[in-house]
Amino acid sequence: MNKRKPNFFLIGAPKSGTTSLAYYLNQHDNVFFSNPKEPNFFATDYPGIRWTKSIDDYLKLFRKANDKHTCIGEGTAFYIYSEIAMKKIFEFNPNAKIILMIRNPVDRVYSMHQQYIHTLIEDEVDFKKAWNLQDTRLEGKSIPKLCREPKMLQYGEVGKLSNKIRIMYSIFPKENIKVILFDDFVKNTEASYFEVLKFLDLPNQQIDYYEKRNPSRQFRSKFISFVIRSTPFFIHDILFKMRMFPIIKFIPIYLNLLLKKPYKQQIIDPSFRKYLKNYFEKDINDMSRLIDKKLDSWLKI
Repeated sequence: MNKRKPNFFLIGAPKSGTTSLAYYLNQHDNVFFSNPKEPNFFATDYPGIRWTKSIDDYLKLFRKANDKHTCIGEGTAFYIYSEIAMKKIFEFNPNAKIILMIRNPVDRVYSMHQQYIHTLIEDEVDFKKAWNLQDTRLEGKSIPKLCREPKMLQYGEVGKLSNKIRIMYSIFPKENIKVILFDDFVKNTEASYFEVLKFLDLPNQQIDYYEKRNPSRQFRSKFISFVIRSTPFFIHDILFKMRMFPIIKFIPIYLNLLLKKPYKQQIIDPSFRKYLKNYFEKDINDMSRLIDKKLDSWLKI
C-alpha cells in the first residue's frame, strides 16, 4: 500500500471536537495529518464544500509524510453526512480506521447555526426561525446568497446521525471504528486522546497542554464578514491551495485572530429546547443502541 496514502479518517461530526483532536494527533511523532484538515474530497454529493476535487491534488496533501509516519490521516467532519463518502473511503482504503466524534444533537445544531451566522452561511439570526425555514429551503427558497451548500441548512437532518452510523457499520468492520462522545472528550481530554492512540496502534505520547481548538468566534463586523464571504470562489480556491506553502499557511491563522473575536453563545429557549429534545429522541436512542453507549443525559432538558 502507498505509505503516503491516508489510513485513518476523522469523519465527524461538526462542532464535536474534531478540530481539537486533529490538532493533538498532529503533534504525535508518528502521525501525519493533512493540511488543510478537511479536504472534503470523498464527499462528492456536497460539491459546494469540496476544495480538493482530483485524486492527484488529494494525494499531494500527504506527499510530505515519511517512514516514521505510521498513521496518515485527514479530518473532514462532513463525511458523516455524505451518502457516498464512506463507500468511497472503503474503496480507496478498505483497511482504513475511522474515528467519529458525536455530541448531543440539540447543542450541536445550535452551535452550527451560530457559526453559520457569523460566516454568513446563514442569514436568519433566530435559530427557531431558521429551523422553521427548512421546508422552504428544500424548495430552493430563502437560501442565503453566500451559502454554497444548502444541505448544510437542513438542521434536522444534520442533527440526526443514527442512520449514518448504521451505514458506516455496514461498510467498515466495527473493530476499525472508534466512537468518541463529546461529553467524555471535554470531561477528560487526555483519556480520550490516549484511547485514540491505542485505537491507532500508536505509542503513548504526552501533550503538554490540551488547548481547545476552533472555539466559536465571530467577525468583528458584518462588513468584514461580507467582504470575505463574498469573495469569488476561485480566489478562495487559490488561497486554499496556497496554504500548502510553509509560510503562507500561517496567514489565515493571523487573519483569523485579527478579524475575529470570541463569541459567547446564547442559551436556547427552554420550550424550544424541549421540542428539539423530543425531535431527536428517537435518533438518540437509536444511536445509543448502535454504539452501545448510554446517552441518557442527552434526553434531559
